Amino acid sequence: MVNRRPPSIRLLGAAGIAGVAFFAATGLLMHAVQPELNPLERLGSDYVHGRLGWIFVVGFLVIGAGLGAFAVAVHRLGTNGGRRLLASSALGVSGAAFVVTGLFETDPLGPDGLPMRTMTGHVHNAGSFVAFAGVIIAAAALSRQLPRVPGWERRGRVTRVFTWVMAVALIGTAIAGPGAFLAGLVQRVFVAILLTWLVLLGVWLWRGPASSVADATNDTDVMSGADMTNEAGLADLPGEDEQR
Repeated sequence: MVNRRPPSIRLLGAAGIAGVAFFAATGLLMHAVQPELNPLERLGSDYVHGRLGWIFVVGFLVIGAGLGAFAVAVHRLGTNGGRRLLASSALGVSGAAFVVTGLFETDPLGPDGLPMRTMTGHVHNAGSFVAFAGVIIAAAALSRQLPRVPGWERRGRVTRVFTWVMAVALIGTAIAGPGAFLAGLVQRVFVAILLTWLVLLGVWLWRGPASSVADATNDTDVMSGADMTNEAGLADLPGEDEQR
């Protein structure tokens, strides 16, 4: 009998998806309740200073908890090697950094339209960089681990593409910086890419291994949620019982 994904991993994957979705929803809500902020130029964190900004703070805390759930789920996959531990640790650090980012608000804008430099703002900026970089490091580690699992190679390729795209987008966001032309747009594109990969990770954790190699072979659209799996699955790397 083939090992199936433990229910705890599926629930942790669902919890992670919920955290990411809540954060995305709060961000979209901020665009609706604070239309005076130009999304092409203003960074997302600026919403915390406006109407209902506390909701966005809660969004940071919730996605932090969601990434914590992802970290535990990846750690419980039972895969061998240091990459699994690196991915799990990076997700955990990223989750904690999201919490710090939410608790320490970004600098408000001064009369010249540029951020006022405060210690709170420095902590916020450092936290956000660690949060984003942690996700990219986790993706890089998993992009090397997933191809080692029979039938999950495509997930590794998808993750590898996301890793490079997220890294380039993060560099673009850092170069743009607050107050730069289209800085808000660049940041939003990066965050959208990052959240998309996190949702994919949650879906993969939730779905677990398919019942047959044919299911994986016939699966042609990972991005739409019909992802590629087989009866081995992530939990069946060397060191795990493959058959009973």
